[in-house]
Amino acid sequence: MAAMTEKKIAIKLTAETDSETEAADPKRCIICQKSTPEPTTGTENGRRRVHEAASIREDVVSKRLKVIGQEDFVYHMSNQCYRTYTMKSVLDRITKGKSAEMIPPGLSVLSDGQAACHVRNQLPNARFTSKRA
Repeated sequence: MAAMTEKKIAIKLTAETDSETEAADPKRCIICQKSTPEPTTGTENGRRRVHEAASIREDVVSKRLKVIGQEDFVYHMSNQCYRTYTMKSVLDRITKGKSAEMIPPGLSVLSDGQAACHVRNQLPNARFTSKRA
């Protein structure tokens, strides 16, 4: 009888996106997908932060997460990967930019006083009365 040999098969997960196929290897860092000597980790809190960042960024990492799943991923705890990807100041700027995109053209976010001055400037012939509570 011939001896049976074990054959290992690598699985590459993919998902169809708008214009391309997104590949994701669950054993590699979800952010860079590179095989490096740096160790990967995957704590519950860290995965939650990556998910939050991906939902704000709506980028290739968010597509990879859809392919791999909620809990089956790892990341490099480095400045190039996790720390940069989940940096609060960057995510706040992205969120602020998205909020500004939602404001219709010609309008801006103004305080009450600025809004009143803006309306008066736009309607110079209108009569305004002020009511104080």
